[in-house]
Amino acid sequence: MASTKSSVVYALPHGGAEVERLNALQDVISKCNGFTLHPRLHPVLNKDAARVADIATGTGAFMRGLEREAERGKHEFIGFDISDASFPTEASENFTFHVHDAREPCPSVFEERFDLVHIRLIIAGMGRDDWPKAAECAQAMLKPGGALMWTELRMQDAVPALRSGVQASRRGLDDICQCLLDILGERLNAGVLTLQPVFTEIGMQGVEMDVASSDRLPELREMATMALVDGAEATIRHQAGLNALESWTPEKIADTRRGAEEDVQAGMYTRFNIHNFTAFKA
Repeated sequence: MASTKSSVVYALPHGGAEVERLNALQDVISKCNGFTLHPRLHPVLNKDAARVADIATGTGAFMRGLEREAERGKHEFIGFDISDASFPTEASENFTFHVHDAREPCPSVFEERFDLVHIRLIIAGMGRDDWPKAAECAQAMLKPGGALMWTELRMQDAVPALRSGVQASRRGLDDICQCLLDILGERLNAGVLTLQPVFTEIGMQGVEMDVASSDRLPELREMATMALVDGAEATIRHQAGLNALESWTPEKIADTRRGAEEDVQAGMYTRFNIHNFTAFKA
């Protein structure tokens, strides 16, 4: 496939404080899902030495979680990301990391090399035409019979915030989440609505979608809400630094963040859906 550069700029920052946020977000997703790897894909790792690719790996948090949960074998994990800013300085001897834009064709050295390819939360850097490119890149990495797991969030229901108590506090939670939704704009629907038909079109087999809600368990609501607040704040600060949000001064961002925290402490929470797509290469 010919390389055609995407015109969409990634909406979030790389590295720095993002490292802690990305680690926390993976923890939230795994707990809300109830798994790190979707159960229907477990047989893929039921061997002595599977090879796993993690696209948009960030800090490698997914790979670390999967390595801990692996019941057998010494698997090889290779993480890919558009930037190396969040790559860990120390990692398991089974881990390697490479810079690669998932919207670009799979490097020939990695073609048909992996038993499992995992992709998570790349919506912030995707245009409508980028989803088929990333899907084809992932498919090219898979061995015949290999498995794909792709996770994206559907965040439209994050506003208005919900209350767990009798009275609602609305100091900033709605505002900070709505700004994130505004920044992402039309990208919000693209992945969730596009992936299933894209997988079918490129010939993936056994395509299924599994959905979990961030408020599935009451004890996870605060953690999931703060993960979204952290992501919203990071995105707003990054965009404001690029002069893309003139009205969001540092003072306004800090005040809205404090208001959101007060809302959460008063029992308010947001909800979003976690869409997990799984499929196999023919």
